[in-house]
Amino acid sequence: MSLAKPLNITKINIPTGAALPSTKKVMPFIFVADEALPLKNYLMRPFPGNTLPKRRIFNYRLSRARRCVENTFGIMAARFRIFYVATAVSLHNFLKLADDAMPPFL
Repeated sequence: MSLAKPLNITKINIPTGAALPSTKKVMPFIFVADEALPLKNYLMRPFPGNTLPKRRIFNYRLSRARRCVENTFGIMAARFRIFYVATAVSLHNFLKLADDAMPPFL
């Protein structure tokens, strides 16, 4: 199943946002994408073309974040020979909920 279709019709439950660490500024949760996807309010993609220095820095940092995610998916797919995104998301959510119950060394 593609993630784009449920997002466009808002069938998945994306949280509205959370405060950044050590601040009270609430920021929305977003997906990091490349230039191939259209700009949406839940999707962050690079500025197009050769842009101003601040935009180039933003593009570079966004690209680094996207590469980290892609590398993580690649490592998991290589390790398990198959990778189901829905399963990984479910496991992540379970671990977030169980975080308080787990000893800190795990």
